[in-house]
Amino acid sequence: MANVSFVQATTAENSGGSSTSHSFTGNGLGSVTATTKGIAIVWVESGSSNDPLTVTWGGSSMTKILGGIATPGRGFSSMWYILNPASGAVTLADTYASADSPVLIWSLYDGVKQVAPEASNSGTNSSTSIQVSVTTITANAWLVGGSTNNFGTASAGTNTTGRFLSVRSIGDSNAGQSPAGSYSLQFTGGGSAWGMGVIAIAPDGIVYSLALNVGTFVLTGIATLFRRVINMVASVGTFTLTGIATAFRIGKGIIIDTGSFILTGIATAFRFTGWTNQGKNNTTWTNEDKSV
Repeated sequence: MANVSFVQATTAENSGGSSTSHSFTGNGLGSVTATTKGIAIVWVESGSSNDPLTVTWGGSSMTKILGGIATPGRGFSSMWYILNPASGAVTLADTYASADSPVLIWSLYDGVKQVAPEASNSGTNSSTSIQVSVTTITANAWLVGGSTNNFGTASAGTNTTGRFLSVRSIGDSNAGQSPAGSYSLQFTGGGSAWGMGVIAIAPDGIVYSLALNVGTFVLTGIATLFRRVINMVASVGTFTLTGIATAFRIGKGIIIDTGSFILTGIATAFRFTGWTNQGKNNTTWTNEDKSV
């Protein structure tokens, strides 16, 4: 399974004068790094109580995932994304229904599942910091957040790595959040009023796991024979657990040709569901629930 990784971010704010459309090519946009499973995320602060009608990346439409985030005393902020973003010399552009003076910042990630962000949330306050949480669905999802404050350069707070920090800021969790659950990002220090949005982006590939009655055991890495199990799909490859190099067999424990593998602290049965053409002595299991 590929992990999410930070690639690149804006080197400065892209500020547009009063107009119904704006185009930007500087501040890192002239040499955007190529990604294989990428997502580009743009944070926009409008100069009014309006979000852009459109935002495009390299001529392709971005999708608004959060909007109408009203920092007290300032304009609306919004968050946009595009999967498989263009690289090289990229033009970032917007359009408005009426003349506006927006500021746009962006960040880029790779190793991202090519679907819409799995969670999003926003918040505003009149305070010296802001913290917004989302509930992830996928283990090891990353959080990415943007913020606007009313005064000056922000700082990254708890669980947050700043990628660009100013009145408008963007940052992320800099690590997968596991297990899936509620996590937050925080910005501090820039002012006394804030607007913020946070999204969760899942890692590319499949999280392989065995369901136990004491929790979930996550397998990372790939190598020998494993077949399809509910909540575990190995059709793209096979697994290796440290210390095991040959095919799994099913018996009273987890038995391999070279011995037995013991999971410390796990005393209850693994349950395998829906195995096909792989089991003890190559027995075929079809639509059955087996315990070992």
